[in-house]
Amino acid sequence: MSLAFETRLCMLVLAGGLPSLTAIAVAMFYLPLSPYTIVLLLSLLTSILVACAAMVRNRVRFHLLTLVNLTEAVRLGEYMLRGSHANRHDAKGTLVTNINAIAGALQQQRLETQETRHLLNKILAEVDVAILAFDKSLKLRLANNMALRLLALEEHEAIGKPSGMLGMDFLLSDDDAPSEAFEYDFPGASGTWRVQRSQHLERGNSFRLLFIVDLRAALRAEELNVWKRLIQVISHEVNNSITPIISLSATVQSLLSEVKLDDELAGELNGGLELIAQRSQHLHYFVRRYAEMARLPAPNKILTDISPLLSRLPALVSDTRVMLDLPSGPLLAYCDPVQMDLVLVNLMKNAREAMIEPGVISLRCWQEKGFWQLEIRDEGVGVTNHANLFVPFYSTKKNGNGIGLIVSRQIVESHGGSLGLRNRSDRSGCIAELRLPKPTFMQLNHHGMDAN
Repeated sequence: MSLAFETRLCMLVLAGGLPSLTAIAVAMFYLPLSPYTIVLLLSLLTSILVACAAMVRNRVRFHLLTLVNLTEAVRLGEYMLRGSHANRHDAKGTLVTNINAIAGALQQQRLETQETRHLLNKILAEVDVAILAFDKSLKLRLANNMALRLLALEEHEAIGKPSGMLGMDFLLSDDDAPSEAFEYDFPGASGTWRVQRSQHLERGNSFRLLFIVDLRAALRAEELNVWKRLIQVISHEVNNSITPIISLSATVQSLLSEVKLDDELAGELNGGLELIAQRSQHLHYFVRRYAEMARLPAPNKILTDISPLLSRLPALVSDTRVMLDLPSGPLLAYCDPVQMDLVLVNLMKNAREAMIEPGVISLRCWQEKGFWQLEIRDEGVGVTNHANLFVPFYSTKKNGNGIGLIVSRQIVESHGGSLGLRNRSDRSGCIAELRLPKPTFMQLNHHGMDAN
């Protein structure tokens, strides 16, 4: 069994001092000293040599343990620990200084890695592409917010589950996986999707990545941008024409009052000018409403209890019976309360205006996995033209301007939800279906609230 390094060093010190001690002992026999004195002196010198060897051993052991603690702290990721009294003029001081420099560099690298990871997590959370990572056993290891919305699960419910339980096997299969755009109903959303696949290695482990893009949402966003640009051009050109028309009609009316004309002719001219002014004002108002839609601001999302917003909707249709079916407790959503109130008011007014005679409107809300599901049912004539429901300028109502539904859908989708209309199957009427994500654990914890 080999001796410890510090023990061997101690024995080397003793071995180094042994020749000197022997020489002194021989010299003492030639000196006029008594045997007692010689033994006493030799014992004293031997004790001093052993004590020096022990001091060297303890000192070396102390420095070695210090270096062991420093390197162990670096190995365990405790980069705040530093060695002190490092003197660069000796080997030990140089070693301690280098260990301190390594710990500082690793600490800075860890900080930069944490900042980069935090930025990456923010990007993954906000990107409109569902990103999922599966390990070699096809268990889910990573999913961003968009992916969790598709799965209609919280992160703690999804991570670690096999792809088969998540309904993702067909996207990971090399043979049957769709390569082109395909229609599919995920638990949290339905639509037209495109999937891209990739491989990733991390610490020698292989991961399969899925990137799922909602093509329908992308096409709607582009379509909406086209409508916005068209509205901006139309409003600019129409306003440039309307303003001088309104001004000229007022000027001509003022001039006619100073000219003597036949009463009948003057009445016809004034009536015509008043009609021009009224229609111009109406067109100006009409264009302004569409321009407002094109300038709809981004939602200012905060944690909101939407229960009060729903509870005051019946007051908007006082001549109609409204049946409310809401869950007990707060209905928390991460949304812009002003914009969400606008959506709910539009849907309630649409339901009332769809009915020729006052009937019954039922408003029901319930929890469905990671979403709030809201239904507004009316007893009107139902949807007659599904294709034009969300087309700007299109309306079946006498005084409708065709912007309420498209603005409402734009607002809901900017919150990560969906809005659709379908006809009732039990009788005539329409069902407005609004789906809104529940707040995530991170959003609730940020506000110090319980997830339940």
